[in-house]
Amino acid sequence: MRFQRGRLRRCLASLSLLLVSFSARAWIEFAESGDVLPRGTYKLGGGPQFRMSELPGFSGTNSAATISTFMEGGIRDDLGWRATLGAGDLGFFLGGGMKWIPFPDYENQPAMGLRADVNFGKKNDSTLSAIRVAPLISKGVQTELVTFVPYAALPLGLASVDSTSSFMMQLALGSDIKPDAWKTVMFNVELGANITKAFSYLSINAFYLFDGGAGFKIRRK
Repeated sequence: MRFQRGRLRRCLASLSLLLVSFSARAWIEFAESGDVLPRGTYKLGGGPQFRMSELPGFSGTNSAATISTFMEGGIRDDLGWRATLGAGDLGFFLGGGMKWIPFPDYENQPAMGLRADVNFGKKNDSTLSAIRVAPLISKGVQTELVTFVPYAALPLGLASVDSTSSFMMQLALGSDIKPDAWKTVMFNVELGANITKAFSYLSINAFYLFDGGAGFKIRRK
């Protein structure tokens, strides 16, 4: 138990170091499939987000390259959590969410569920917030060298800039990518498309996974 707590403290410190080292300015990307980490397993990482349209409420904010950082863990077989932190173009950014996957990826059945998250940020003198719920579906595909987990999600909810609120919706299409030769490293590539009051982007992330030396495991029943 002391060993696991020590590793968790070191990872939290590493996440803080990432925030100091990079100008992290991403805003509510999705970046995960329907796989749920086993309890006691954690995922730490991040990467660039290339925004391809304007941030709603702010002109001249398109074509921006930003960095996001994540930490994720499992609570039980069908439930996981994620925390996001950032700073930079947005004066600060933080978010948290829960992922519930009642239908796991099993034989011909894809993983299906929901992710809910709450996000806060600050840009100049303006306060940004977003509350979202996203239906999510994904299906793992095993190849000779790599496991792909393509997914689709539809984040929708309420976004606010200061006291002005609006309904927002995006389409997120992406895939987790895990090379079989690397037991504790995986990647994520995602394309987000603006549907209403959101923005379009491309994100690329790398993650380090750890659970006391046992390596990365994805849930299969």
